[in-house]
Amino acid sequence: MRHTPEPAINPTAWAELRALGGDEADAMVAELIGMYQEDAAGLVATIRAAAAAGDAPGLADATHALRSPSATLGALPLAECCRLVELAARSEGLASAERIEPLLTEFERVRAALAQLALAP
Repeated sequence: MRHTPEPAINPTAWAELRALGGDEADAMVAELIGMYQEDAAGLVATIRAAAAAGDAPGLADATHALRSPSATLGALPLAECCRLVELAARSEGLASAERIEPLLTEFERVRAALAQLALAP
C-alpha cells in the first residue's frame, strides 16, 4: 500500500478562505499569496540561519511566526512541521539543520502549490 502525501494546501481550508472573499476572492487571494510568500521567505531565511548557528530561541521564534499564517492559508502540513520544530527548539533546545529539513521540504511544496493556486480562477 502506497502512502499518498497530504496536499500541501488543504482544499477545504482553501475553499473556506476563498469563500470569505466573496466577490473579491480572486483579488484577496492574490494579495494574501503575495504577502505570505514575501513574509515566509524571510522567515525561512531566519530559520535556516538560526539552525546553522545553533540558535534554538531564534529557531523557535521564527517557526512560531511561520506557523500561524501557514495554517491560515491551509498549509496544514507546513504548520505542523513548524509546530514540531518550535516544540523541539523550546523544550529540548535543539536547533540543528537536520531538524528543519522536513520543514524546508514542505515549504517548497507550499510555494509550488500557491503558485498553481494563484493561476487558478
